[in-house]
Amino acid sequence: MTFRTLDDRHRGRVDLFIALVLALLLPTNATVLMSAETRESSTGGLPSVDAVSTDFVAVPRAHGPVQFKIYTNASPDSQSLFNSFEIEAHGQSLLQTLEGKTLKGWLDSGGTREAVHQILIDGHGATLSPANGMRLMERAAGPGWEYMALDASDAYRGQLERFTRAVLFVEPDLFVLYDQVVAPAPVAFQMLLHAPADTRVDPDWGDLHLETTITNLRINTPGEQRSPRAWKKLQSGFESSIPGHATMQLEAAAKLTRYDVITVFAVYPARGKSDYAFKLLEGTTAIGARIHRAGLPTLVAFRTSPLGRPASLTGFSFDGSVGVDVFRPKFRTR
Repeated sequence: MTFRTLDDRHRGRVDLFIALVLALLLPTNATVLMSAETRESSTGGLPSVDAVSTDFVAVPRAHGPVQFKIYTNASPDSQSLFNSFEIEAHGQSLLQTLEGKTLKGWLDSGGTREAVHQILIDGHGATLSPANGMRLMERAAGPGWEYMALDASDAYRGQLERFTRAVLFVEPDLFVLYDQVVAPAPVAFQMLLHAPADTRVDPDWGDLHLETTITNLRINTPGEQRSPRAWKKLQSGFESSIPGHATMQLEAAAKLTRYDVITVFAVYPARGKSDYAFKLLEGTTAIGARIHRAGLPTLVAFRTSPLGRPASLTGFSFDGSVGVDVFRPKFRTR
């Protein structure tokens, strides 16, 4: 099943009609989650950027069995660590951000913020300031999926020209994180995760596995065949100060001026099989992954070219910022 947008001949008239209807029917302070069919811009560039009004944003927006939260408040006094995320699934927190007394206790004991930040550029985390919070660039949704994109560039000013972070949820079990980093000169890129202590690194594939009594989690960052991206466990001193956590690191092999990093989080029942396979896909206008779930392929694609013209990845074409193609077998009926 493929999801596409309206063609350019009708998009402008439909958008105008929808805007007029919404203006008449909705209160002035209402917000609307537009579907992918009406969100794609035909003028090129990126959608307008809005400040995030809460300490976090989540996908899916409505709280359900699973949810992915990113913390957006860059103030040093924030209760949660900026640009960290957590995954909640079936009443469990599979990944948790550091917050409140835990974060304060670590800092008061002499611990550095670099040890707990999730993104390090040349070994340094974000610059924390109330003015450096993330900004919401876009939300979109289609049948069976939901997407949001954030701009975190302000918090890395002086280090990076651009840092955007997007999250795509594909029902019922996939979160796909897309980090795009652009720097004026080659920089080292590291991602840190503070996972539960029971998280293990697969010795063959280099991905992360967490198994609980209710829900399991698998984290994979697909890379090129010649240069696979593997997670490893660190001893940062953080673990001894805050028991129950393990520090996992993903590190680029060489310094670059641009990174496009796809990380897949698969959430599945504890009694289910970890029947997943991941492959990085790269094209001239998009990047993404092909993810096999129980042998059936799902393709996710993130645009890397300006809006205005269709983007494509391995023959799959889409008009917006993101494309999703889920294969669903057809069964014959007698």
